[in-house]
Amino acid sequence: MAPSATMRRFACGLLTLALVVEACRHDAPQRTRAAVSVKPGAGVAAVVAVDTSALIALAAGSPRALRDTDSHGVGIVDGDLRPGTAASEPDSATRASDDANTPPPLPSPTGIPLVKGLRLTSALHFPDGDRENVVTVSDISSGTVIYHWRFTQQRRDGTIEKHFASRPVSQSDLAGAPRLNQVFEEGDQPSTPGYTAMSLSRAVFARVNAGASVPFTVTTFEAGPLGRFGAQFSSLASARLSYRGTLSRASSAPETMPVLLDGIRTRVPVVHLRGHFALQEKSLDLEFWFLADSANPLLMRSVEDGEVLQMVRIDRPRQRETPVVESELTRECRAELPGIYFAFASAELEPESSPSLAGVAALLSRHPDWSLAIEGHTDSIGGAASNQTLSERRASAVRAALISQFRVDAARLRASGFGATRPQESNATLEGRARNRRVEVVRPCGTGVGSSGAEP
Repeated sequence: MAPSATMRRFACGLLTLALVVEACRHDAPQRTRAAVSVKPGAGVAAVVAVDTSALIALAAGSPRALRDTDSHGVGIVDGDLRPGTAASEPDSATRASDDANTPPPLPSPTGIPLVKGLRLTSALHFPDGDRENVVTVSDISSGTVIYHWRFTQQRRDGTIEKHFASRPVSQSDLAGAPRLNQVFEEGDQPSTPGYTAMSLSRAVFARVNAGASVPFTVTTFEAGPLGRFGAQFSSLASARLSYRGTLSRASSAPETMPVLLDGIRTRVPVVHLRGHFALQEKSLDLEFWFLADSANPLLMRSVEDGEVLQMVRIDRPRQRETPVVESELTRECRAELPGIYFAFASAELEPESSPSLAGVAALLSRHPDWSLAIEGHTDSIGGAASNQTLSERRASAVRAALISQFRVDAARLRASGFGATRPQESNATLEGRARNRRVEVVRPCGTGVGSSGAEP
């Protein structure tokens, strides 16, 4: 016996409920609605937003499409600030086509465009040292930008703990999404449509920069023992919550902030914003500093109740070669080596260090008469003895990688460490400590230039 129309509608409603429950299981806990558009006889066409009343309507066979406006008058999956605009994930064929036609980056007023290979390092202070997490723009197409997040640290037992996550953000969300999801977490859903990840959308930036107050949503961790931002660096489970409020300029005065740009201390222009956000009985006051760049308004600093998460390093892909290092070694006989990454409290080199190491090998090939002393340096957090040991091990790790991976003659390289005894900047700030955690290369071409305690 063929099923009746009522039975088909009821089955469609049950299928919808199952899909929504599965979708919400992976979404932020407080998102209680998703929209579902149903065509009679065709099943579920698209899951966009739904609440209980919607499910009842769907089970009853109502063909109406529902939309969650997120209290902003903007659809939950909207990619720009136009009501009713839905974003969708491109299929594999579209992505293949996009990869072959990667759009050129938008002109960047600050010289920091959104390009493949851009590497962003943020730091958060803990009593035992600053934790750094690295986000790399791993791919860009005409439809999507993919961010790859990594955090690595050494446990007390000496083993290495590694965490990775990736998130695609659509180009339409980068253009206009009124929401920011700062959370990267292993095993997370592949994307969060309607949100940006590492920047404001260009439309929101333009509005707040012009002095407007903009309805805005921020997704962050629930505050725990390590704080709200600290949960990103913890293996302890912490709920993600989305707070809604308004974002506006905290000051109209021009501001700058320090960052290591390709290893060089630079002050970049920023826009200082402030927002008050709420979720039911909970509230959240946040301050943000975004790069004053209409093409790529990167999140540079977040502050909440004294907790600071700050961008301390930006490495651009084309600058990871060694023209600056080579020039400084020629002129000054000493240079800081940019683009070197270590796991927290460890001498394990991260894969992101390879371009910089390759550059050193190339310059040594161009200068067969050169030999280099590799010097490791740390910040002042921790004991003098442990910092000395760590600096020595890191310098030795760079030397070993150049020999084993890039075939540099071992006789041309020496390694030593100086712990925290030679700071370049004050250890009282996040940016100062980031500068002091460094590797330098020295060419013995002047009186008193070189390193002591050399490793043969």
